[in-house]
Amino acid sequence: MTSEQIKEKADKMQAFLEQKPGDQDEGLIDRLELLQVLMAQSGDLLAQAKYLLDCKKNDSITIALKEALAGDWSTTIIHKKIDALCREENFLVNKLDRINSSAVHQIDALRTVISYRKAQMSM
Repeated sequence: MTSEQIKEKADKMQAFLEQKPGDQDEGLIDRLELLQVLMAQSGDLLAQAKYLLDCKKNDSITIALKEALAGDWSTTIIHKKIDALCREENFLVNKLDRINSSAVHQIDALRTVISYRKAQMSM
């Protein structure tokens, strides 16, 4: 996938995570199942985004070193230049990492709500 395709998919995932779950028990279970799929997909997208980041870093190192030789840069400046050249890819990696983490937390929260409702029904 391209960086843009990954970003589009990540934006859709983020929008889903920001939706409030319904109050109905079936809706909670459906959301739980969708979150499990989202978690698997976001993990795969995260791996792809990290691969794209590694590719971009490789290219950026070459660019930064050429500029550093011409300008007598310190290693700190070289590292900052590489980070700046990879900012979009870093953003995508961080966003997908947060999406994956948010999905895990929402799954845990939904399990708690479902368990609570089950306990209420048995009383």
